[in-house]
Amino acid sequence: MKKIFLCSLVLIMTLSISCKKFLEEYSQDEMRPGSTGDLTSLMNGDAYPNGISIETFDVLTDDIQNNALVQVNGAPIPTYLASLQAGTPMFTFNPTMFDQNNTVSTSANVYTRLYTKIKGCNVIIDYLNNVSGTAKEKNAILGQCLFLRAYYYLRLVTLYGQMYNGAGVNPETALGVPLVLSSQVKDGGLPRNSLKEVYDQIEKDLLQAEPLLRANFTPTTVFRVSADLCNALLSRFYLYKGRNEDMDKTIQYATATLQNKFILTSLASLVGSNNTISPNGIYNAASPEILWVYAGTYSDANTVNFDSRSLPPFTVSADLSNQYDKGTGTSNYGDLRYQYYFQFFTTATGTKFPYRTAKNT
Repeated sequence: MKKIFLCSLVLIMTLSISCKKFLEEYSQDEMRPGSTGDLTSLMNGDAYPNGISIETFDVLTDDIQNNALVQVNGAPIPTYLASLQAGTPMFTFNPTMFDQNNTVSTSANVYTRLYTKIKGCNVIIDYLNNVSGTAKEKNAILGQCLFLRAYYYLRLVTLYGQMYNGAGVNPETALGVPLVLSSQVKDGGLPRNSLKEVYDQIEKDLLQAEPLLRANFTPTTVFRVSADLCNALLSRFYLYKGRNEDMDKTIQYATATLQNKFILTSLASLVGSNNTISPNGIYNAASPEILWVYAGTYSDANTVNFDSRSLPPFTVSADLSNQYDKGTGTSNYGDLRYQYYFQFFTTATGTKFPYRTAKNT
């Protein structure tokens, strides 16, 4: 009798658990990764910066000038109006630039965009031990996510924090940005970490990511990160840190990058036989110089349909462009760096205008 009772009890408990699982609420479009292949797909969408533009804030720098002549007969040129409205608040460093009454490009909301991607990195890192797959596959995913998280934090802290080696700046007390290193949701706001804490975490992630990527992941496309890219970012990281003791590391990691990515593109080879030149030649994913490619970073302020009646609202500054030999015509281009980095030749008229700030669409 006791055996029958025990069997019945086990059966009732099993049915209860099964019913509980059956009745659990879950989203029908929710992805539940079960393998490293599933997690890779999730990473490619939620951790990599695919499909979004991240504002470079060029219009905040001395490389950009605002041109007064953007009107014809007292009225704004229609094709320039959106660009002017999107760029003026940033160009003038208006403290209300992100308020609803301004028309700043959505790509300027870097804070939200990058923390969303950081969340994707954290979810994948936290979930790695819950999926099937080889150690090599898991280490490849971990290396990519650590690099991406470090990259996003470097973008954030250089935008919203003071210079690490700035005059009068104490990195241990100066505020950086909030460090979120887990996918666990917490109530309340996020306090800002110190500059030192943020920079230390970036360094830790990159130094861990490089050997993981080197040993476990060889990208088959420039749209994925690599160990060489990690070394390049480490070089830039120490350059941004800017202390005397960091300069040797800047050289060290730049040298490590160039050991494998040392081929330079001859700009002269991109000039056509009929002396035509296209800026797309240098901005090509097939270029041997390219380490990584992701979504475009042109803001609405920098992308306009060119109108021959006026320069666009924002162009490369005269101080910068005058540093280059601009040449004398279509047969003498002068310094090709100027032509490829700042100029675009329309095929119809040959008219020149700054490429970085006026993309012909």
